Amino acid sequence: MNKMEELKEQYQEIENDFSWPKRNNAVGESNQFYQIAKSLRVKVQECSINERLNPEEYEQRLHILTDFLDDIRLSFIEIDFDSDLNDKNENKQHLWYHRSSQQVQGLNDQDTKETNKDVLLETAAKYLKYEWLQLNSIDWIFLDSLIFSELAGYRESIVSGEVFGKINWNYILAGGNMEKNYWITLKKALAFFVIRYIIPPAVIAVLFYFDHKDASLVVGGLYIAYLIIRIIMWPFRYRKRNKEEKDYLDHFDRLQKMVNVYYYCKLPVISPSTLKSSLQKALDSGVVFDGVVHAILNRVLERDRNVFIPFESDI
Repeated sequence: MNKMEELKEQYQEIENDFSWPKRNNAVGESNQFYQIAKSLRVKVQECSINERLNPEEYEQRLHILTDFLDDIRLSFIEIDFDSDLNDKNENKQHLWYHRSSQQVQGLNDQDTKETNKDVLLETAAKYLKYEWLQLNSIDWIFLDSLIFSELAGYRESIVSGEVFGKINWNYILAGGNMEKNYWITLKKALAFFVIRYIIPPAVIAVLFYFDHKDASLVVGGLYIAYLIIRIIMWPFRYRKRNKEEKDYLDHFDRLQKMVNVYYYCKLPVISPSTLKSSLQKALDSGVVFDGVVHAILNRVLERDRNVFIPFESDI
């Protein structure tokens, strides 16, 4: 047995002392986490053999690997930490997937956030520290999830009114659901129209019809005064609405640029140069992405500016 084979055998003995994710045998279920862990084990072993790491150093490297696997699972909400998934009714192996246009627009009900962003950023920082820990598939998971997280957070701040310094009560009443928010806003507008322009004249007409002329004159006078005040205040309201509309359009334009960036993360084939160009347009408009996004994308660009296939060789 040569030294290379002997070292590999020692590595295998060390690996056997660690707990590794098991394949989910359910038909049609994803094995994303299992496959990533498997690919990382292969890469770590190959890199370690090439570097001629002694068994103690290899064991330390495996501890870093298993800690990373735990961290990346913790980075995403509702992930079961039980590595034996064969007996589970619900598959928890799928760490991340590219979100649909409905999810991007916030039209799906979501009770929880989809990423634990602080943990995700810490995990990404650890990931970038070790070259032997890096895979195309994990590059994509970090890119896609961080861009979506930033996009979803910005969209939330717009529709909730946070970026405008006020509370959008319609959105709160809708429970964060964009479709419900639309209908509540529409119903509220109709209700105000009826209250302002339908009910008062109707009350005045009823009072006059039932011979309460004095009351109808008083109510009518007050209503006319109200209308005059609204007419006088109209230029101020118009300027205020114009400013609010401009602010909204500026924010919406930035959001749309973020949506464009996210669109170019869609699998299976990604153009890194196109993604970078779209990202730059978003940055020029004032959008801010975490440094991890730039670091990982730059690594991808160094390998190939034209084609990035995250799951071709890793899985």
